[in-house]
Amino acid sequence: MKKHFKFFMALATCLTMGLSATACDLSFLDFLKPDEEQPEPLATVETVSAEDLASINEQGVTLYNLATFQPTGETATLETAYVFSMTETLEEAQASEYANWTADYYVSLNQAVEAGKIGLAGSYDSFADGTWIAFYSPIAVEANQEVPLLGSVQQTENQRWTYAQVAEFVGTFRCGAFDLDNACSGMTLKVELRLTNPEDANDKLTVNVTEYTFA
Repeated sequence: MKKHFKFFMALATCLTMGLSATACDLSFLDFLKPDEEQPEPLATVETVSAEDLASINEQGVTLYNLATFQPTGETATLETAYVFSMTETLEEAQASEYANWTADYYVSLNQAVEAGKIGLAGSYDSFADGTWIAFYSPIAVEANQEVPLLGSVQQTENQRWTYAQVAEFVGTFRCGAFDLDNACSGMTLKVELRLTNPEDANDKLTVNVTEYTFA
């Protein structure tokens, strides 16, 4: 088991037991020793400011029909947006133990929503010069059901992005969300960048996660 997974297990144990020093002295506290450096995150996430969000919407977010992957002739107005930035160079990512792990940005809601009500958007510089691509979910989304953003627009069913490929071809990834006629009002959206071991689907690493509650 990799060290970061042991860390999360130790943390969970300590929280469950009320952060007892006795319970933690051989687990969680070992990870806090000053002489041991903790690994740097593989990516950071920032919420787009209100000013920058207004600028994105003013420039235009192209709405697509996900079934045909053709523009509908309409634009979407993002309610929130985020920027995920890689912290490793391409060379470091390619040499990483996670280089061949699959990577995606998973979006979920804490409540169920009908088809065509929740909208998602994405953008990265090497695709269409950074043009924002948006779409409404063509299917109903159950509570906490995860929708992979990169996987949603993949060209073939079996295509999967690896961490090294995201570092090479995506780099900085921008994503956003919107809804139709306030259909998601009061619902909380979660966006999670996750890596998954291709040899063990249960072996996962959450790089970072952020949440937003629709107004």
